[in-house]
Amino acid sequence: MLCTGLSLVVVDHHAVGALYPLGLHVHMDDFFGWDFTDNLLFFHGQWQPQRQVQLLILWDSILCPYEDKKQVHGETLKIIRFWVDSVYGSISLTPDTVSDILSKIKAFLEYPG
Repeated sequence: MLCTGLSLVVVDHHAVGALYPLGLHVHMDDFFGWDFTDNLLFFHGQWQPQRQVQLLILWDSILCPYEDKKQVHGETLKIIRFWVDSVYGSISLTPDTVSDILSKIKAFLEYPG
């Protein structure tokens, strides 16, 4: 239900006008986009990109819940156990994550069926 509701907000972005951030992209219930490095606003006790703040203000206006700790930005981000580096265009995993994945694959192969 949350995905559907948020997707409708994105599809009907003309209805919210100036609150809709430029460069916003959506995958399921994840919103992402870009902004210039120095285009920051102080919002909820931290400096955040202006376009991200626009999205959060939109969410506040329609009473859409979100967690401030999940509103991250930067050149390198941890996204679902992956480290994504926008400067080098790389995606990597920590050694612990690789070990964890390999052990789960090994366990799966040892006990098929």
